[in-house]
Amino acid sequence: MSSSKFILRGINPNIKQSIVLRFLYGKNRLMYSTGYKTLPKYWNDEKEVIRNRAEITNRDTINDALGTIKDNIKSIYTILQKEGTHIDNHLLRLRLSQSKETAPHKNNSPYVQNFLSNFIKDAPHKLIQRANGTTEPLKANTIKGYTTTLNHIEKFDKKQGTPTRFTDLNLQFHAKFIKYLGTDNHLAMLTIATRIKDIKSIAKHARREGVEVCNDVFTNEFFKPTDKSINVYLDDQEIKQIFDFDFSTNERLDNVRDLFIIGLRTGLRVSDFIRLKETNIKEGFIVIDEVQKTGESIVIPLHPQIEMILEKRNGNLPRLISHTKFNDYIKEVCEKVGFNQLVMGTKHSELKIIKDPKTGIEKEIYRKSTGKFPKYDLISSHSCRRSFSSNLYGKLPNMVIMAITGHKSEKTFLNYIKITPKEHAETLRALWMKQVKENNFETVKMAKV
Repeated sequence: MSSSKFILRGINPNIKQSIVLRFLYGKNRLMYSTGYKTLPKYWNDEKEVIRNRAEITNRDTINDALGTIKDNIKSIYTILQKEGTHIDNHLLRLRLSQSKETAPHKNNSPYVQNFLSNFIKDAPHKLIQRANGTTEPLKANTIKGYTTTLNHIEKFDKKQGTPTRFTDLNLQFHAKFIKYLGTDNHLAMLTIATRIKDIKSIAKHARREGVEVCNDVFTNEFFKPTDKSINVYLDDQEIKQIFDFDFSTNERLDNVRDLFIIGLRTGLRVSDFIRLKETNIKEGFIVIDEVQKTGESIVIPLHPQIEMILEKRNGNLPRLISHTKFNDYIKEVCEKVGFNQLVMGTKHSELKIIKDPKTGIEKEIYRKSTGKFPKYDLISSHSCRRSFSSNLYGKLPNMVIMAITGHKSEKTFLNYIKITPKEHAETLRALWMKQVKENNFETVKMAKV
């Protein structure tokens, strides 16, 4: 059995004290000076790290080094035991000194904040393998997401008063971090799920680099929260209403309506369909060699409505606009078409003013709100992909639809299906009525008992 702990050599509060590793093994004790010092008031004895104080500019470097030393002594002792070597303080000091000379790369930091920071710096040049077998650097949006997660980890660590280690990623951390993101930062569940997803992903990278990671983070209990959002979709009849509406006197809305139809009839993500070019159209198909999110190639037949849009525009696609403008304008399109009926749904852009209970400072946040809203107000770019999948569901095998949408998991694909229980029931009733007609059931009389 062995155990290790960092302690301060002295107690004088006015003098920087040496940070010493105390390593107990069997009946022996090794006291190993790390070479680092700090004032006692800055030392967190429980966490064995230097506290998060603005005046300590090198705290991360020192804490990082301490974590490496503790990992090294554990590894050295385990190896020597397996070798059957006689272990004494002299040998342990020698091996620790050697491990200093061959210290691991900075990305082997046991601290989540430091590891993630270094990972982000290397990300533009770090190759990953896609599902289609290709290798390429991480996408800019992925790096942006990791950067957001890093910002939250830094603030979380500051609030906790100690940096989070990968060995701290247990279920207690999971509960605290979710509470911090939801209660303190008022983030929506979907956003919190993305941050948890990033934590799980970076933990996998750290483990591959040889960093010790708590196994809890890889379990189902370390879950990504889900919400109860109600997302609407547009059925084929509603899409036809949009297509048939006369926007000839409003070039802006006519352009975005045509873009909207392309999104609704291709199932592409908005990041892909708003950057389509005429060169993507080949012999009656839309061909994309590499979609933005997954890097997969996709081939989609031209829907007749898209063919008519191209004919109207002399073979040209609608003018491209930003994602933000697209979301704003399609609501306007749907309002003019007449989708004003109140329906249950989740609105994603409600502005609320939140006052920090400690500082009294007010800040604006956008929260999702579920209730009854005009249908046009619930339409967004995501409605395109949901509508495409929902309208084809049950008419084609799921795998065929997934080949078009690029979904790899049927579970993920089914999350896009927004058909209501009543619609499912009506489909079943229509099938029974068809069977009645085909089999002439109405002329058959049951024999009396």
